[in-house]
Amino acid sequence: DRNDIEKEGIKYIKLQCKGHGECPTTENTETFIRLCERFNERNPPELIGVHCTHGFNRTGFLICAFLVEKMDWSIEAAVATFAQARPPGIYKGDYLKELFRRYGDIEEAPPPPLLPDWCFEDDEDEDEDEDGKKESEPGSSASFGKRRKERLKLGAIFLEGVTVKGVTQVTTQPKLGEVQQKCHQFCGWEGSGFPGAQPVSMDKQNIKLLEQKPYKVSWKADGTRYMMLIDGTNEVFMIDRDNSVFHVSNLEFPFRKDLRIHLSNTLLDGEMIIDRVNGQAVPRYLIYDIIKFNAQPVGDCD
Repeated sequence: DRNDIEKEGIKYIKLQCKGHGECPTTENTETFIRLCERFNERNPPELIGVHCTHGFNRTGFLICAFLVEKMDWSIEAAVATFAQARPPGIYKGDYLKELFRRYGDIEEAPPPPLLPDWCFEDDEDEDEDEDGKKESEPGSSASFGKRRKERLKLGAIFLEGVTVKGVTQVTTQPKLGEVQQKCHQFCGWEGSGFPGAQPVSMDKQNIKLLEQKPYKVSWKADGTRYMMLIDGTNEVFMIDRDNSVFHVSNLEFPFRKDLRIHLSNTLLDGEMIIDRVNGQAVPRYLIYDIIKFNAQPVGDCD
């Protein structure tokens, strides 16, 4: 939030860079270098903070350009030093090739490192539209455009510290994507990631948010947050806040009016807790809310 930065006496400058995978242009780079050079001349002991959506590709590109043009570094040393300071460094191959095209030999551009596990290809476009004019508000959903690729967190753990029989992580397509997309659809969520509500702590700073959005008040959750998708026999899934999906093979939800029919198109919100029964740990799922029940939009009802 720009206001949070400026109230600390920090000057905030946003450079408009085009999204959709484009590197900073020559004009962007010249503007960045000129701003940094002018600031250093006027404020020699002060620091400059540089950050893009995640602080890797555009940030690394501009910092490396500054090191080469103003500090007389080689592009090889600049790229390697940035990667050491902020692993894994610049991870987009076209950014690396463009740096070496401008400041060295494009044939000597290193291959991009492996993508971080949180990264998906459209990440860097998150804070801008096609004209590079707008950054998204904190807490807002992504634009209602094309659906973005979901991250896959391998080795996700279901309910830390307790072994729950019959629960396995879903890592293969198309099932993983089908479950994630159905949860998004039921919640009316057009962004990426976990579609459930996220907690906002109530303090003097955040109370003003009540004027901006129709927040709801709930009990404090002491367990582990999960949504549950019930989509037919042996089609029960739990989704955690990392948007990891787990298949639960030993749960059944027969329809009350006809026990031969299994519930489907049902999405629940709740949390897993650990109860102690006769000294043994017993996991339980506490249902807090119903988003869809047999395809009926219960969550939209008053």
